[in-house]
Amino acid sequence: MPGDLWDLDHKIALINGGEHRESNLFPALRDKHREKTKQDVAEKAATAKVRMKHLGIRKPKGRPMPGSKASGLKKGFDGVVRKR
Repeated sequence: MPGDLWDLDHKIALINGGEHRESNLFPALRDKHREKTKQDVAEKAATAKVRMKHLGIRKPKGRPMPGSKASGLKKGFDGVVRKR
C-alpha cells in the first residue's frame, strides 16, 4: 500500500556469500525484511556450526581443568591456593 515502509534487501545475504551489487538488491517491506534477516542469520549460524564441526573446533564443555589458567585458582610455591 502507498505509505508502507520499505527497505532494500539483498537477495543473497552478504553474510551468506552474497555481493553488494545492484543486481543482488530488491525492495522489501520492512517487516518482511526483518523476518528474512532473522532467517539469514539462522542459516549462517547453522552453516558455521557445521563448518566448525568439520574443522574439529569445539567449545570446551563443563568445568575448566583444575590448575589451568581458566580455573581461576593458582597454587603458589608455598602450597597455598589463591585466586588469580
